[in-house]
Amino acid sequence: MNILQFFIVPVIVVLIVHVIMSSIYKDAEKKDKGFVFNGYKLSYRRSFFRSIWAIPFILLLYIAIYWFGDLTTNEYIAIGIIFMLLALSDIATSYVKWKKNEKKA
Repeated sequence: MNILQFFIVPVIVVLIVHVIMSSIYKDAEKKDKGFVFNGYKLSYRRSFFRSIWAIPFILLLYIAIYWFGDLTTNEYIAIGIIFMLLALSDIATSYVKWKKNEKKA
């Protein structure tokens, strides 16, 4: 099977769930202290720190894909670049929104 078949359905499901959860928690009060499982309830500051903490887990996931996957070198490089871009964009977005929200308050 082609690797794209394993990514198309999960990406569509994640996008649909993201839109639904974002609309549900759009006006909800954001928590800045205490444990929150759902990331949509976090403040931008906490979301930034959660993104930073996710980096080791992303690396572990990539290593697991490398060990157990049967992919070509180009596919491993593409997956690594995608993981890196997603993580960096999440960190940058959270940081910018945190600082913008901090100035507003």
